[in-house]
Amino acid sequence: MAAGKSRPISVSATNSGCAAWGARLFFFVFFAAGAGFLWFAFGPGVITAVRSQTWPAATCTILSSEVKSHHSSDGNTHSVAISYRYEFNGRTYESDRYDGLKFSSSGRSGKVKLAGRYPVGAQRTCYVNPANPSEAVLYRGLTWNYLFALIPMIFIFIGGGGILGSFGVFGKGRAGGLTSGRVSKGRAGGLLSRRVSKGRMAVPGAVQAPMVLKAQSSKVGRLIASVLVCSFWNGIVGVFVYQLFFGHAPHGFQWFLALFLTPFVLIGLGMIAWVVHSILALANPVPQLRVEPGTPKLGETAHVQWRFRGNVGRISHLVIHIEAREEATYTVGTDTRTDKQVFHSEVLVDIRDLREMARGSVDVVIPANLMHSFESRHNKVVWELIVEGDIARWPDVKDAFKLEILP
Repeated sequence: MAAGKSRPISVSATNSGCAAWGARLFFFVFFAAGAGFLWFAFGPGVITAVRSQTWPAATCTILSSEVKSHHSSDGNTHSVAISYRYEFNGRTYESDRYDGLKFSSSGRSGKVKLAGRYPVGAQRTCYVNPANPSEAVLYRGLTWNYLFALIPMIFIFIGGGGILGSFGVFGKGRAGGLTSGRVSKGRAGGLLSRRVSKGRMAVPGAVQAPMVLKAQSSKVGRLIASVLVCSFWNGIVGVFVYQLFFGHAPHGFQWFLALFLTPFVLIGLGMIAWVVHSILALANPVPQLRVEPGTPKLGETAHVQWRFRGNVGRISHLVIHIEAREEATYTVGTDTRTDKQVFHSEVLVDIRDLREMARGSVDVVIPANLMHSFESRHNKVVWELIVEGDIARWPDVKDAFKLEILP
C-alpha cells in the first residue's frame, strides 16, 4: 500500500471540523452565561458579606418593614424591604439593605416572619461601612438566597468541562482492559462512518534510529488540574460552610442548610482526596522506554528497553503491554463523541521479581496484518506501550507511551 494513498480503517463522520468548533462555542456560551450570572447576581453580595464582618455596629431605628411582591410571566417572587435610620460619626443616614444580596425569590411566609422581627420604631443593630457610612446592612451573613448560586455553577462546570474535554485536557481513555494474553482481531472493522477522509500517517522512509518515548500524560499536569478544580469547588462551598458554623444566624444552627450542603461537602472531600492522590503519585518511580527502531514497521520486530527512575523497589507487580485501538470522533447535535475499539492487545512483560523490574528489554513482533498508525480529522489508529506497576497502599504506576507504527 502506498503511503500517500492509505485510507483510514473507519470512514469519518459527515460533520466537518467546524462542527467541533461549534460545540466549543456552545460550551463557551454555557460557561460565560453561568460565570456572568454568578458574578453579577451574587458577586457583589458575597463581597459585601465578607467585608461587613469587620464593619462597626451601630444602633438603628426601623422606619418601615414589609414584604414586596414582584409579578412576572414566570410567577411571583418576594423580597424583604426594611428601611432604617442610624447615626455614624455624628451624622444621620438611612439605608434599606437587609444583607449584601438584593434578591427576590419564591416563598412568602418566611419573609413575612423575617419582616415581623423588625417592627416599625424598634431599635436594632446594623453594621456600617466606615469608608462609606451611607452603606449599611442589618445582617452581615449569608442567607438562603445565596444557595441559588449553585445553579449557575452547574452551567460553569458543564461549559468548562465541555471546553476542556473538546481539547483533550482530561486525557484519552482506552477501551477494553489489560488481558492476560494476546487479543488480535486482524484488520479492525469500522466504528461509524459514511465518508472516507484523507489523513496523515507515518512515512516508510522515516528515520529508523532508536527513540526514547514520552509519556502521554504528565503527573504534574494532572496535579495542577486537580488543584484548580478542587480550589474552585471548595472555595464556593466553603463560604456557605463558614457561614453555617461561624455566621451570625438569628435562629441558631440551621440544620436544613447543613443537610442541603452535605452532598456538596462530600464532593469537595472527594476532590481533596483526588489532589492528595495526585501529590502522592509524584513520588512514584518513573518508567522510561526506548524502542529500536524508533518507528517500527508492520511485520518488524521492535526491541523495547525499559528502566525506572526512582525507587522501583516499591513496585510489587510490573506489566508492560502493547495496545492498538481505532478511534472515530463525530458530533451529534452539540455533543462531540469519540468511539474507541481495541483491535490488538498483547502482554509483553509480566514480572513479580524485584531484581528484574528495574531495567530490562523485550522483543515484540508487530503483526503484519494489522493497521499502521494513522490520524485524520475524525479518525485515528493509535498504538501505545502501556506500563502498569502495582504499589501496595499507594497510587499505582500507570503510564502510556505513544508508539508510531509504519506501513
